[in-house]
Amino acid sequence: MQNLPVPRIICLGDSLSQYGWNIAEGGFVGLLAECYSPKADVICRGLSGFTSETLLHYMSNSNLLDSLDCRGQNTFILYVTVCIGANDASSSTQNPIQSVHISKYRKNLVDILTFIHAAGIPYDRIIVLAPPPIADPTQYPCLYEKGKSPHLTEEYAQACLEIAKEVGARPADIRLLWDKVEPIWTDGLHMNRNGNKLLFQAIMNACGTDLRPENIPFPWAHWSQYKAVTMEQRADTNHTKRLK
Repeated sequence: MQNLPVPRIICLGDSLSQYGWNIAEGGFVGLLAECYSPKADVICRGLSGFTSETLLHYMSNSNLLDSLDCRGQNTFILYVTVCIGANDASSSTQNPIQSVHISKYRKNLVDILTFIHAAGIPYDRIIVLAPPPIADPTQYPCLYEKGKSPHLTEEYAQACLEIAKEVGARPADIRLLWDKVEPIWTDGLHMNRNGNKLLFQAIMNACGTDLRPENIPFPWAHWSQYKAVTMEQRADTNHTKRLK
């Protein structure tokens, strides 16, 4: 009885993806792992502080291509999520290290998506998450210190969604789900339990019907289809192998 390769879901991005494994805040990466188990393995490559510039450099100068490459016989990527831009959207005067001009951000995002596509992953299996809204910096002074503003983040989010549509990727935006009443942050930028739930739901919406977990086959046959093997039979088989 032949088993199918276990597909992978790759989550790329910055700290929003890295903290997606945060159990205390119901991280969206953890939610993906839970709902796709055991049909797919979820791999997170979110790196705190990254911008589109540093992510592109990392992708081009690491073995990330190996984990993305789905051209081998035993590998299959179900889809890739890309969540980048929250750090790019920073004031060049207050945060020159992370600030990436919006025109450069657009180009970098195209290059990132092209890089993923070159690994053999169709554009329609790439889900591009727009940078989520941030809180009012007057409520979170640390945002002002990092050169963040809601208006600037909105500009980058819009650019992100436009690029996703242009290349044929699947855009995802929690703005379509958020009621703007219940807080979504732990610190004005990173997601709390409610924010992570919205990110997860935005990904599920972008999955449509074809990539949702309920429509992904199990990589193994149901346990009832396997013949029962007694301990004595297993011991006899191992003994025979040793004699050979």
